[in-house]
Amino acid sequence: MSLQGKVAIVTGSGRGLGLAYAQELAAQGAAVIINDVDESVAQEAVALIQAAGGRAAAVVAPVGPTQTAQKLVSTAVARFGRLDILVTNAGVLRDKSLLKMSDDDFDLVVNVHLRGTFTCVREAYAYFKATRSPAGSSRSARRPGSAATSGRPTTPPPRPASWAWSAPGRWRCASPGCA
Repeated sequence: MSLQGKVAIVTGSGRGLGLAYAQELAAQGAAVIINDVDESVAQEAVALIQAAGGRAAAVVAPVGPTQTAQKLVSTAVARFGRLDILVTNAGVLRDKSLLKMSDDDFDLVVNVHLRGTFTCVREAYAYFKATRSPAGSSRSARRPGSAATSGRPTTPPPRPASWAWSAPGRWRCASPGCA
């Protein structure tokens, strides 16, 4: 599958699986927004992709805050002219027993895993809807709480998720195990 001309955001892509996802997207032709909390790690990931002939830019910020999600989408559009793919990969591990886990540890996990996915999907969806919905679409006339048609998410995808916008109002899951 060629991703030539497409643009992807991969959260948590400075190392590990996120970097592997970003490198594969770039190898398939997509420009990639690298996201990490460590600037040197993010810049090294960008350099790796560029050395292999790909296009990449970095956003150094923790996922979770709405401002980070906005910055990820605006950077994709400003640097590469569009956004097509979002991979919400960022995650943290606080491997502690219940009695040893602090409130701060728990809050960090929730902010990265849940809030980070929510804010990034919400921001990407707003961009997709604004740029790809046909004028006068009747989708906005649906009653709140009514069932969505097949292919439209009614809640953010679980983490890790890789969803691509494939047509107006349609998401395509690109993660292993998607039906």
